[in-house]
Amino acid sequence: MKTSSIIKVTIIATLTALITITIFIFAVPAGCQLYIKHKFSSGRIKAAKMQIPRFSLSLETYQESHGTYPSTTQGLQALVNANILKDRDILDPWGNTFNYRFPGKADPAVFDIWSYGANGVEGGTGEDADINSWDELRLD
Repeated sequence: MKTSSIIKVTIIATLTALITITIFIFAVPAGCQLYIKHKFSSGRIKAAKMQIPRFSLSLETYQESHGTYPSTTQGLQALVNANILKDRDILDPWGNTFNYRFPGKADPAVFDIWSYGANGVEGGTGEDADINSWDELRLD
């Protein structure tokens, strides 16, 4: 083989290796980032779903002390004011206050609690989907 041919092959092999390494350096972290974001999002959704039933015990404690559940106007802040929960306890995993209504729309004998998800507005899918007590606490 001639020297110029060897140099050309070496240059092509080096460029191929550099391109492969560059793709690997950028593609793998991007894939990991998407995976971590998905896992983090699903963790927040699970956390919100777990928080809703926990409010039931706190609201029952409030009801025993005050003879009724907090009004819609008082909201979950009434549990903080009564020293049953702390301010951070009434926040959903996205930092928004859980919504509260009594009497409930789904069942007037009980309260409704919901989070509007990551986007903080009604509706949505995935991480933006609403999470509520009337779906999460169903026994069917």
